Amino acid sequence: STVLISDGTVLAKYHSRESSAGNRPELVVQTARVGYDAWADQYQLVNGPQGHDDSDGMNNLLEYALGGDPAENDAASVLPVFQSQENNFFYTHNERTDDANLKYTVQTCTNLASDVWVDAEPASSAFLDGWKTVNYIFQTPGNPQQFIRLKIEQ
Repeated sequence: STVLISDGTVLAKYHSRESSAGNRPELVVQTARVGYDAWADQYQLVNGPQGHDDSDGMNNLLEYALGGDPAENDAASVLPVFQSQENNFFYTHNERTDDANLKYTVQTCTNLASDVWVDAEPASSAFLDGWKTVNYIFQTPGNPQQFIRLKIEQ
């Protein structure tokens, strides 16, 4: 029998088999990195999650979480999108669906000096090709200033 175990960064596959020496069973362990670590290995990143291997202004974790390519200066194509329409402000970003270790949080604040951030609730989301597109709607009347940030944690 085969058992798969993962801590979110390494996938371990265990199984036993008969040994050629005296037919004694032996335990075989195979490991493979998953999630951010596998992605970083694929691109041969050297600066870690907070590093900037391609110098496009996005750290490697942000690039991984939003679907960027750390070998290309592609920040403009993967960063969240902002649109203003009538009395609403629309904010959209993508999320990976293949890494449960990532936590995406959109927050708002009306005064940066107070540093009080409030979690926002998404208006809708859609799934396509391993990605989740998340949409937020913020009303602008009565809010002379509003700041929005996307926190991504691993």
